Amino acid sequence: MNTNTIDNIKRFKDHDDYYAEPLDSSILQLANGESGNSSSNSELEGLLHNTLLFHISGNSSPLWLGIAKPTSGPSWLFTGYYASPYETKNKIESWNKLESTSTKNSLPWLVIGDFNSILHDNEKYSTQPLDSAEANIFSNKILDLDLNDLGTVGCPFTWSNKRSDPSLTEQRLDRGLTTEFWILLYPNSTISNLLAIGSDHHPIFLNPNPSWHTGKIPFKFFGPWLDHKDCKYIIAECWQTNLSGSSAFLIARKLKDIKMKLKVWNKEVYGNIKTNIEESKQHLLWLQENYFRADRSTALKTAMQLLRDWQDIEEHFWKTKSRDRFIKLGDKNTSYFHITAKCRTRRNRIDTIQDNKGNWIEDYQELKFHQPLHHDGHC
Repeated sequence: MNTNTIDNIKRFKDHDDYYAEPLDSSILQLANGESGNSSSNSELEGLLHNTLLFHISGNSSPLWLGIAKPTSGPSWLFTGYYASPYETKNKIESWNKLESTSTKNSLPWLVIGDFNSILHDNEKYSTQPLDSAEANIFSNKILDLDLNDLGTVGCPFTWSNKRSDPSLTEQRLDRGLTTEFWILLYPNSTISNLLAIGSDHHPIFLNPNPSWHTGKIPFKFFGPWLDHKDCKYIIAECWQTNLSGSSAFLIARKLKDIKMKLKVWNKEVYGNIKTNIEESKQHLLWLQENYFRADRSTALKTAMQLLRDWQDIEEHFWKTKSRDRFIKLGDKNTSYFHITAKCRTRRNRIDTIQDNKGNWIEDYQELKFHQPLHHDGHC
């Protein structure tokens, strides 16, 4: 094992909390293609930090596959990846290996490694322009695989040719890509580009951030509420209340009353969408099996309409949350909207900020209480 690998392992061990310990030497050798064992697909297991059982299931260039089995929660597939560094056609051949994995896999999926290509101009520092054709192919490949870029924290580049200006080139060749179902398991995950020591690549470090918690969410009026008769009744009732005081006071007081009553109503009635759908289904099922009176047809139609109303509310709710305007109402793709909303929430989260001394703050508690910089209007 080379010196750079050993240095990086020591640095990863500095992260005591929530991180996996380095794999045992036989697994590291297998991952680096150094194993002398001809049976590269032999079953090896390592216990990571007592919380994650990692089962190596394959090692064939350019992929290293493993199944992560947490002590709680579902298993997921991990792929360590290395793409061809040569011409675009060679890169496409190595990217296609991911397609084979994707078609055989039904687990939440995480892919981390060196993709030897970039997506945008801001992922490159060089006098040479971006290869737009290759970037488009790479982007389309990510879309075809239904993968999402986890983004990066720290240095924006992960590789350098280590030359002097103007020949210096730096690029973000290493990244983490995941399916949306993996993001639902670890919604707070971030990837940090660590310091490169003696290597042309920066190590990239995955942090699931299990201690992250969202703060209080401010009240926002939710548009689909207006589709429910109770919402309009609550607004009308509060607005018609007789109060004394100035016009500004009356408006502020009535708006506050509307806000408080809508919050309670949303929590007790509207917010229990899944409960209402399940109760509507059970009621409809009971009518179908037990109700045989003269008005059976009317009762079934009423129960079916109530179920459809709640299903439409659920779909409208998640469609609004996801801000997706391209799928027509009626497709009942609520699971898609739910996942999309979760992914958008993750994109909108602030993982790190820079203080006035240029230091990057990543700790959640420090982020909560850090005072933002005051700018004088100049860039």
